[in-house]
Amino acid sequence: MSSIGTTDRVALDILLRDGGLHCIYQPFVDLDSGAVPAFEALLRPPADSGWQSPVQLLDAARETGRLADLERASLRASLADAARLSHGQPVTLFVNLEPDTLTRRRDVVLEALATRAAHVQVVVEITERALAEDLAGVLTGAEQLRAAGCAIALDDVGVHPESLAFIPLLRPEVVKLDLKLLRTVKDPATVTVAGAVRAYAEQAGAEVVAEGIETPDDLMRAQVLGASLGQGWLWGRGRGRSCPRCPRRSGSRPGPSARRWRVARTS
Repeated sequence: MSSIGTTDRVALDILLRDGGLHCIYQPFVDLDSGAVPAFEALLRPPADSGWQSPVQLLDAARETGRLADLERASLRASLADAARLSHGQPVTLFVNLEPDTLTRRRDVVLEALATRAAHVQVVVEITERALAEDLAGVLTGAEQLRAAGCAIALDDVGVHPESLAFIPLLRPEVVKLDLKLLRTVKDPATVTVAGAVRAYAEQAGAEVVAEGIETPDDLMRAQVLGASLGQGWLWGRGRGRSCPRCPRRSGSRPGPSARRWRVARTS
């Protein structure tokens, strides 16, 4: 049975119309200094709406042809939060895009990005599977996003090892390792993926992110994989409309104020 139309849920149209959707923000942590150079916006439904997860929202929006509207609402909410909560100070915000929106409805994305405050740097996350589904569309979309001043992050790297060959074509400023790699650091396939990503990062000057860091042991494994940044419950599960703080470790050097994902607008 379809997930749409369940009677105890607030209708998706109402959430989109009334602005009931919001984002929580998960920090990126510099694994060397402990500094927090960026946050990722994660879409969430209202607690009392009957929607249990953002996956349900995405599935419903996809089935009803409202995916672009949902992505627009998420982008606008996160960009507004970033501008307001940073109090005019430079801030970097990672946002997620579904492949269909990137390749077929870039107008929605570019329209939302055009409204962002000048001090908000945006990094757009694209999933690895998008490269296999529509490589030409993703490459075109990525170039348009860069022209609008965004950097590109390739997410879930390692799920489809055959997609590694596409990374030099996309030239992402950030590579995010799939969280399963953190649990299989000694697996030959993981070693191959980590080696390929490390070689690309060294050649291109890209950042490497390890996701799913929950314990100090995970942190050590992330460094073995070559990650420079991390995300995970070790530093908190994300907060709503507030900027979580990550204390620096004693004696660590400050993190860089300008990362490699800085991209100048050309349009």
